Amino acid sequence: MRVCCPTTLRSRPLFLSAVPPLYHTLGVVFLLSFVLGSAPAVGQTFNAEATLSTADPDDITMRIFQSGHLYIAFVESNEVFLQEGPNFAEFPPSMGTPGVAQRHPGIAISLPGALTVFWEEDDASPGATGPEILYRVSVGGGLGSPTALDPSPLPDLEPALATDVGFGSRDVVWTHDPIGGPPEIYFSIDLAPGTSVAVGEEPALATFDGIGHELVYRRSGSVFQRSRVGGNWSPETQISGLLTGVSAPQVERDAFGAVHAIFLSGGKTWYVRRPSGGGFTAPIEVTPGVFDVTEAQLVVEDGGSVHVFYLSGGDIWRREGSLGIFDANTNLTLTPGDPEDRFAAGVDGLGSLHLAYRRAGLLRYRNNAPPPVAAISIAPAIGEVPHNVTFTDLSTGEIEEWLWQFGDGEVSSQIHPTHVYLVPGNYTITLEVSGPGGTDSITVPSGVQVFPPSNVIRVPSVSVLQGQSNVTLPVLSTHVDPLQGYQNGMIWDPTVLHLQEATIVGTATEALFAEFLVINLVAGPNGPEGLTMGVVFDTIPPFDGRVILPGVDHRTLHLVFDVDGGAPPNETTLIEFVDTFGQPPVLNIFIVGGVSQTPFPIAGEILILPFVLPPPIAFLRGDFESDQLIVISDAINLLAYLFGGGMPPFCADSGDVNDSGTIDLSDPIYLLNFLFVGGNPPPYPWPSGGYDPTADTLPGC
Repeated sequence: MRVCCPTTLRSRPLFLSAVPPLYHTLGVVFLLSFVLGSAPAVGQTFNAEATLSTADPDDITMRIFQSGHLYIAFVESNEVFLQEGPNFAEFPPSMGTPGVAQRHPGIAISLPGALTVFWEEDDASPGATGPEILYRVSVGGGLGSPTALDPSPLPDLEPALATDVGFGSRDVVWTHDPIGGPPEIYFSIDLAPGTSVAVGEEPALATFDGIGHELVYRRSGSVFQRSRVGGNWSPETQISGLLTGVSAPQVERDAFGAVHAIFLSGGKTWYVRRPSGGGFTAPIEVTPGVFDVTEAQLVVEDGGSVHVFYLSGGDIWRREGSLGIFDANTNLTLTPGDPEDRFAAGVDGLGSLHLAYRRAGLLRYRNNAPPPVAAISIAPAIGEVPHNVTFTDLSTGEIEEWLWQFGDGEVSSQIHPTHVYLVPGNYTITLEVSGPGGTDSITVPSGVQVFPPSNVIRVPSVSVLQGQSNVTLPVLSTHVDPLQGYQNGMIWDPTVLHLQEATIVGTATEALFAEFLVINLVAGPNGPEGLTMGVVFDTIPPFDGRVILPGVDHRTLHLVFDVDGGAPPNETTLIEFVDTFGQPPVLNIFIVGGVSQTPFPIAGEILILPFVLPPPIAFLRGDFESDQLIVISDAINLLAYLFGGGMPPFCADSGDVNDSGTIDLSDPIYLLNFLFVGGNPPPYPWPSGGYDPTADTLPGC
């Protein structure tokens, strides 16, 4: 029975597609330790064969989850081993007790990562009379300790289990062999203590709807069936007809309520079916003309398609059918002179076949899943910070795993992820897709191009001293269109930064004589912890069209703080722009042409420096003469220092007027523009003293 929901096989126009390497089109790319083997099977296009063991395996079983994600359990040297595909990572070396014989492994998969492994193990405890059923449950990517399903000392044999993926129940049946009595079939719901439900052996179980069960078992050379609905078991029904000497019964149920079963008799495989609401058909010989079937396996897809796999003449064969009508036999492992003698098979949600089998003493695996071919689309590929991009997988083939690399160090395993870029740059995009048919990848250099934001609102990141007073921090706006107004919402930690004043003095807002201006401080238990602000420059007729012209880092507000003397040293506190602050909440927006635009917010990171004696010397940027004033003589003395042999500034950073990290001709020009042409004021620290927030090679004050 198919174990889980299928992965959708896509067939659409390819926007960006990788050209598959030759080995992708010919076979599965497995781990380097795998041994590649035989030629493709007759009538099938199988991928390359992988070798999964180095010794003689037995009791092979397979469980498939999703498209090609599967587990294979087998016995090797009397111990149960488990491997996970499609890349076959091996779980712990042995499931059970080392040195104690183990048999009949079973695998339950209820949800991704929710794995339970069952097996029969000889009981080595004192006074034990026979084997017991043990299980291990996946925990954090590994498997927990072995636990006995039935703690009684009597022999427990032949575990068989079924899993309902939608409900996650792990339901088990096994043969319980009481002393002096006939063998009984015991039944457990989700690992609970078992109860006797029938007399017989070789049980098999199927579950449906999370609560219903179909049970088949052998007794006295015949096969019987019982159904469990609503917690009650139906009377048993003999389904093997007049056939005798039957063995190895199996049962499955499809999504339409039909029950399907197979069993062996006389070296042949027989099939019976019970439609929903009806009775069982007479046994149908699925392998006519064949008399040497040693193993068979039933797989029923949700849609009702029936696959009967069987081992005959040293090869694995398959017949597929529906409503009791089967197509011709197909040889899946045509290997003359090199026979297979044990196997397990499965069909995934996309209809691909998976085979695990023993040949020449080794465990082999192959499938006919279509190899992936990676293809993607990116939209929009070009934008400015913050740039939100949707990545769409357009790959073909059978795919189970996706690995996206966005070029900025971030990755995703989603099928169609979205990602936000916060830093300008050109980003190379890579998608690697993997499935049971192999792995393929596509790389798109400069697949995403991100430009700096056109509209920005920010507070500069600066360093301050514990206990420093009157730290003046500007709110800076960059915009490419004339600004008719704006509104802000800001917060900070009032236990670290004590707001003394929020003022427009010395800002572009003050220079335009705004006709609407409101600044609301929001108080908290430790003082003001934020503010909201709204400004419209021209609201009263006659309208004169006052705007802040396009530009970079226009000052729109000054925040004056005292730094708490007990602020934690060498730590950072933030002044942040938030859109959920105030009552009602105030969004951070610019008004351009009567329409709001959302600027990109950049929080100010305030680094608290420890107070030391003597304290470092603060400076005022542009104050070349160190007299706490910025006048034309500062520009003149700066020019004299650069070109006339004049005295250097007492504090070099005060002469770096534009905070470029060097003192050059651009600094006096910047200062003169500010003083006489209406240019931007100097960057922090201005208009009060402080410490240089920008690392440079200029000597300290």
